[in-house]
This record gives sequence, structure tokens and C-alpha cells, in this order.
Amino acid sequence: SCLVGSEMCIRDSLYGDVDLDGTVSLTDAILLNKYLAGMVVLSDAALANANCYLDKDSNLNEDDTTYLMRFVLRAINDLPYIPIPE
Repeated sequence: SCLVGSEMCIRDSLYGDVDLDGTVSLTDAILLNKYLAGMVVLSDAALANANCYLDKDSNLNEDDTTYLMRFVLRAINDLPYIPIPE
């Protein structure tokens, strides 16, 4: 949704929720791995949610799966993970 009178939009999504069921779970990590392996196609919403590791290029890759799994295992508390620039 967009803020009234503003060009800035608020993202209506849940980082990590690749299967779009409203929760972040192991199923999402499996689906993301299948996408990265070329086995499935994801919708635009699923692709946006899959971007769990926001580095400078923000391309989907194994880092997104790693941080999605870290979140599922409660090793980190928030998604997306934004690395500190070196």
C-alpha cells in the first residue's frame, strides 16, 4: 500500500515467506532452493519475499537461503538480513 500524498510505498510482504502462506518455515527454504536449482518458477511476490539477504546487488542466491534458514532456526531474529558494508 502507498502512503496518501506520497510517492513512497510501504512493502506489503513478509520476508522469507516464499510460498506465500503467511508464515516463514522450512518449506520456504526448500522452495527457494528449488527455485535456485531451476526446478520451479516463483511469482513476483514470492521472489520479493525470497530476498532475505540484502547485499549491494540484492540478487537471489545461496546467501538468501542461508539467512532464511538461520531465521527459521532462530539464529537471527529479523529478516531481511542487511550486512554491514566493509
